[in-house]
Amino acid sequence: MEMKLSGWLLAFAPVLFTSTFVQSSFAEDVQAASSNSDPAIGTAVSVPAPIDATKAKNELNQLMTDYYKHPQPDKLLSSFYSSANSGGVNDKAIQPIMTAFLSVIFQANSESLAKWKNEWLGLKPAHRNLIWISLWYADNQACQKVLQEIASTGPSQDRKLCNDLLSKQTVPYVEQPLNPLVLDELWACFSASGDSQYVLRIMDALPLTDLPNATMEQRLIGEAAMWSLKSNCRQHEAVKKICMKEHESNPKMRKYLDKITANEK
Repeated sequence: MEMKLSGWLLAFAPVLFTSTFVQSSFAEDVQAASSNSDPAIGTAVSVPAPIDATKAKNELNQLMTDYYKHPQPDKLLSSFYSSANSGGVNDKAIQPIMTAFLSVIFQANSESLAKWKNEWLGLKPAHRNLIWISLWYADNQACQKVLQEIASTGPSQDRKLCNDLLSKQTVPYVEQPLNPLVLDELWACFSASGDSQYVLRIMDALPLTDLPNATMEQRLIGEAAMWSLKSNCRQHEAVKKICMKEHESNPKMRKYLDKITANEK
């Protein structure tokens, strides 16, 4: 598997996320599912007119970075629509991380899914697919219901994707094997929720930095976790508090967190 630094770190979310490699076939799956899809059929007026791509991307980045402090799901989705409409979420490195972020938003706002569904049907096929995959990762009853509705009555290509998703078991992000992409996805989930479980899962990678006989990939994963925790500890008080608390309560993790919290005490 080829390792590479993602430009998304600098171009899209410079604060919360670490470097990534584009793994598996996520983006290709979305693209394949989008080919020959039916056109958008929902409430087209819900999707803002195209605007400057850089401006739309920066707006979305700003909302995502501090979303857990001031959750505004409707504003966030409106910004996502603008960025999608201007091509701002077409980058293959962005798509899985955007999916992770949206999955947490959908899980926390089940009561709004019926309203949003009509907006989503107004999106382009590739962007609809990001929504369906996000709902699948959210994996609660309300999200499953929307997927079942699309699988039954949605556009033909969407029906195929949703039926495929419904036939598979979701693996929660905190239970996935750690790699640089999953680290980014965990940061996205934290950004959307402020939930400490995602930061604690990232900490699980720290022992890889001095694991005997570790592979190069394992060391890179450990160093990426270390770097991202240091960066976000400086930038986000919530991350700092989680790290400090774990430093005090977890002796096995203390020597790694010493390197992260040394200048934060």
